[in-house]
Formats: sequence, structure tokens, C-alpha cells
Amino acid sequence: MALETWNSVLRSGLLFVLCTYTLIAGSRDSIRLLGGASDKEGFVQVNVRGVWKAICRTEWDALDALVVCRELGFADGYVQVWREGILSRGYHANNSLVTVTPTPTPHYSIEGNEFACNGTENSLLSCKYNRASSYCIGHAGVACGVTTKEYGALLADSLSTHGGRYVDYTVPTFSGKSTGRVLSPDLNSYQPVYKADRVHVTGGVCNMDKMAAMLICGDQGYPNGGKVIHLPPIPNLPKLIHTLTCIGATRLWECDVVYTEEGLCPDGVQYNSVECYTKLQPSVFGSLAFLGVASILILIAGAFGVSRILRKPKTLSVPHPESHEHS
Repeated sequence: MALETWNSVLRSGLLFVLCTYTLIAGSRDSIRLLGGASDKEGFVQVNVRGVWKAICRTEWDALDALVVCRELGFADGYVQVWREGILSRGYHANNSLVTVTPTPTPHYSIEGNEFACNGTENSLLSCKYNRASSYCIGHAGVACGVTTKEYGALLADSLSTHGGRYVDYTVPTFSGKSTGRVLSPDLNSYQPVYKADRVHVTGGVCNMDKMAAMLICGDQGYPNGGKVIHLPPIPNLPKLIHTLTCIGATRLWECDVVYTEEGLCPDGVQYNSVECYTKLQPSVFGSLAFLGVASILILIAGAFGVSRILRKPKTLSVPHPESHEHS
């Protein structure tokens, strides 16, 4: 009897160990990075029913990368976008020709593209995304655990190369909402620097003015503009831009941009997000209505004035002076 009880306990314990190992291994083997210089960077691949698949980099941003690094267990440091070499040749800042030879990667099928993570999910495949199409511009990648010092060096290198004059902005929105954090998806998006370094400098905004929100929302397809708001900062997401000032600007490239030094906001995070207007706001509508009514009144007044001018004037009967002299 005691032997049977001991065997039962042993089988239960063994089953528990096997189940626990399966859960840990399944979680650990659900996602991986391939092709990087360390285990903290590389192309993102997900395990779908036992088959490793790549992710297309279309609309891939820092929020998606945040989820990948969290799922991999990297809790420290910044997260950045990591990409393969796009061209085989390019020029350094000193105009010396450099050859970039991307590491060849085996062919993998694509699981999906256009991932729309909000940055708080625990797994990449829990985010909304589109299934793979027949065409993919390239594989998505991440760089996890980037220190503030490393980020500062990457930022300084990018700014010294092209000055950081042209900056692109995106507003990842979710569940049909028009509210989101403002991100600069790639500091080199307009003037790429084809170097062996594959980490692309990305990040959020510390503070921006009202006109910046109007212009950014307009570029995102909201013709009615928007307003600046504050959303809680997300850990591990560096801030690329310290201040974005667009007073007097009609295009985003005309705005004044001040960059951070190491991804930090010395004055704290203030207006880092926008709420884009999906319809004409009351203040704008009221102004247009006032202009419309004023125009109608002006037209009525003008028509009345014209009618008065065209009307034949009455003849007044005035006694002749001579008639008074003869009486």
C-alpha cells in the first residue's frame, strides 16, 4: 500500500515537472531573434504551430519592438528598430565609400505585417496585424537593451551625418481611435545612412505645441487637425525629440526641432501625444457659420443699396421766388 502511494506521488510529480517544462519551453520558443551580433538584436521570428515565420517590416515601429523585447524577457534598456542592410554600397559622413554586406538569412515564410501594438502587450501575436501578402519589403527586426549612453552615441552620429533637419512622424492609433503617441519612426527616413550599423534611431516626443498637433494630424489624414494631449510614458521607449515647435509653420519640415541627448526628458514628459479631430470642431464650425451669415447680410445690404440707387427719385414742388414778389 505504501509502495503504491509512493508510485502515485512520483508519477504526479513527474507529470508536474513535464508540464512545467513544456510551458516554459513553449513560452521561451514562441519568439526569437536571428542574424544579429548578439542575442539582443536581429530579425524577429515567431513560432506558429511549430513553424518559424518572419515578420514583414511594413509599418513596423518602436511600439511593436517593445512588445518583442518584453516577450523575450529583456526588461532593461531602450528598444530600437533593427534592420538589414538595404543597399550594398553607400557613403559615410567623410564621403569615403563603404561596402555593407548584409548577413544572408535563410528563407522563411511571412506570418504577417502592419502590426499595431500599443506597446503594453505581452506577446507579439496578441497585437492586431494583417496576414502576410504576396509581397514583403523586408523583415522586421529589433534591438533590445540599448543603454542611454549607446542611444546618445547613435543619436549624435545620425545628427552629425545629416543634421536631423528632416524628421518623419507617425501616430499609431488603435481600435478605431484617433488618439495616440507621436513617434519618429526613423530619424534617417528621408536621408538614410547606409552603414554597417543596423540600429535605426527612433523614439517619442517630450513636448510639442498646438500647431504641431494640427500639422501632424493633417499628415495622418485628418484634415480637421487635432490637439496636443498627455499620455503616460511607456518604459523602455526613449524620447528622440525634446521640443517640437511649429508656431508660424505650414509644413512639418518648417518646425523647430530640439533633440534629446540620451533619450531622456529633463523637464519631464508633457505633451507627447495628439488627439486628431474626426469632424469639424464647434469653434471652427462657429467661425465658418459666422462668416457665412456675415456674407449673407453683406449681400442683402448690397442688394438693398443697389435698389435704392436705381429707384427714380421723387420731384419736390418748390415755389418759384418770383411768385412771392408779384403777390
